Amino acid sequence: MEDESVVVCGPTSYFGDDVKTKCALCGAEVFHRPHVPDGKRVCCACVVKEMGSGTQWAIAITAEAARAAIEYLRAERANRTEAGN
Repeated sequence: MEDESVVVCGPTSYFGDDVKTKCALCGAEVFHRPHVPDGKRVCCACVVKEMGSGTQWAIAITAEAARAAIEYLRAERANRTEAGN
């Protein structure tokens, strides 16, 4: 998978607008968000195998995904603070 864009996809859908597709390497059913960039859709298991093969990886996320992660982490921190943890 050298010099290729890869979108790591999950085995489970969490949102109603997730896109269902198949892993480009093994054919497993996977899901991704509709706003992901172009690239091969690859399941987590295949990515783990490839990462162990010595391939150099550059990892990027979309601005929308970064905002969603920040919002989630802020809400988690607020919940822990309210619970006294």
